[in-house]
Amino acid sequence: MVLIYNIPQILELEPVGRHNWRQTDCASFAWNYYTGSANLFTPAMNNVLSNGEGAAAAEFPLIYWLAGMLYRVFGPHTLLLRMMNIVIVFSGLWALSALCRSIIVDSFWAMFIPLLLYTSPFFVYYSSGFLPDPPALAICFWGWYFLGKHVIHQNKKYWLAALAFFTLGGLLKISMFIHAITAIILIVADHWLIPKVNKNYKRITGLKLPDYLIGFIVSLLVIFCWYLYATWYSTRFEYPHFTSIIKSVFQVSGEDITRILREIKIQIPYFFHPSVHILLAVALAFILWNSRKLIWITVSIPLLLCLGGIAHLAIFFWLIGGHEYYHLVNLSGASAILVAGAYMLNQKHPRISRHIFTRLIFSAFLVANIIYTRERMKEYYDPANSYFREKPAFYQQEFKDYLSSIGLKENQYVISIPDRSPNNTLYLLRKRGWSSFNNPKHYGNAMQRWTGKYGEIFLILSDTTLRSDTLLQPALYDKAGTYSDMEIYILHPKEKAP
Repeated sequence: MVLIYNIPQILELEPVGRHNWRQTDCASFAWNYYTGSANLFTPAMNNVLSNGEGAAAAEFPLIYWLAGMLYRVFGPHTLLLRMMNIVIVFSGLWALSALCRSIIVDSFWAMFIPLLLYTSPFFVYYSSGFLPDPPALAICFWGWYFLGKHVIHQNKKYWLAALAFFTLGGLLKISMFIHAITAIILIVADHWLIPKVNKNYKRITGLKLPDYLIGFIVSLLVIFCWYLYATWYSTRFEYPHFTSIIKSVFQVSGEDITRILREIKIQIPYFFHPSVHILLAVALAFILWNSRKLIWITVSIPLLLCLGGIAHLAIFFWLIGGHEYYHLVNLSGASAILVAGAYMLNQKHPRISRHIFTRLIFSAFLVANIIYTRERMKEYYDPANSYFREKPAFYQQEFKDYLSSIGLKENQYVISIPDRSPNNTLYLLRKRGWSSFNNPKHYGNAMQRWTGKYGEIFLILSDTTLRSDTLLQPALYDKAGTYSDMEIYILHPKEKAP
């Protein structure tokens, strides 16, 4: 599947394609761990904002930090971050397969389910990219794997391992904390709710309820403390962008709701092929129809994860239109539906589940979806359809060499205009500085009050029609060169400027 999706070639690419904005933010964190401080708790971006620090935090930056440390050993190769994400994702799919094998007791379904998940175009695209959502989901699969072992062996160490993975998943992406919430709801039901309904019920979890609750509270506090720190840290350095944008469906106008729903309709085929949506709907209906014949936990997990995913999307509704990767949280519910559906089929209709024709049909179904996802991956990386792609020069080593030849040194700051993202062009150049994303006062102040703090700054004007901009005109006095249709100027310290 990796070869069919052309992943080996993709691993070598710079951030490019759908939602390049957020992807370069992530890659920028890793780069700055490589070039700057190795302190895990002081993440920074290429965009230095108004105070020249560029300090900002979002999700727990463990993956970016590890990538930065690998850069220090093997060199700053982008593919290391891509490979780290994809290895974590594959390990999580293995854990899901192992869990399925122990629950369903059928190797075919244990292979089919994780492979089918890897036919989600969103999942495949972002798994080989830079965002933390797919690795966070994969880490939660490890949480369920160890929770399953805890139920089988009644050993506390497996519960602690499950809790650790659920916590790490939530740290890497807050949306994935729905797995920990689902787990604790099930445990509370197992200890308290179900025994009230059924006096003969035997618990499936062996520890005392306070042991589980204390562990969950500690996990919750860890998540809360990190995001509290991230908010304080980003606000302190004047960039609360990552932690402050929450706008639920109840805060959005009717016109915006219609617009976002229209965009979601366009996004849905990239979550899965429509045939998989139908399969998920049929499997969920099959589970609910036979719910009285199932162990209560088999029905509860898919329902709770689906409700958790819907609740998350409702909270962040305003962002979904331009951030389709928010849908990745729904792979949690989708995977649970597939596992529960396959378990139900194997338990109640074993002859159908294990029949050669059933397996041939589902194998053909899997192949058809692999082919579909291959076409979507081609579409993602087609230069004619790429999103937020900068001018080709920013991806060329020749342009970087040219900038060096006209005097741009390794640690000099750059102003790159126009670029409405924080880090796209700055990261591609491996330079710190400002872009059009910044409040004009950020780079405007820098141009008006040259001091020894910044020294000479290079202004890269990739749209020469902006020469008439009144904010930029005072800085266009020392042209350093021209590359293709781009102009480069040197901004001198105030005492040297005319």
